[in-house]
Amino acid sequence: MNLELWKDRLIAQCPLLLEQVYLAVELASTEPDSITPPCAFIVPLSEKTTDSRGTLQNAVHVIAVVTVVKNVSDSRGEQAYLELKAIRDSVKHSLIRWHPEKQAGLVRHLDAMPNYFNDLIVSWIDRFECDFSDRYDQ
Repeated sequence: MNLELWKDRLIAQCPLLLEQVYLAVELASTEPDSITPPCAFIVPLSEKTTDSRGTLQNAVHVIAVVTVVKNVSDSRGEQAYLELKAIRDSVKHSLIRWHPEKQAGLVRHLDAMPNYFNDLIVSWIDRFECDFSDRYDQ
């Protein structure tokens, strides 16, 4: 699955992210100081191969979008929560029922959970799933 398509989709459809969307593989070569919230990271979590028929192989891909916002507006984090909710809603709206590639099915939202929070940042993980079929040579 081409994760660049996911990145391009979020950049185009989620203006609240200010075009700060990164693939997990880009993090190794990115200076930490150059990444400032709000931002999102696309992380491939798993690929489970299902039944194969002839030269057609089916797989289910699970991909996480980790959303990060600053928590510096107020001591209770209400502004961070509202910003995080707005960004997550935008991410979900842009990905759910999206058809990322010719060989892929529609994207489905699996679940969500808090990832990390402290006095400075709050992050949340949303997991998405997409079926993918591809032909291969025998």
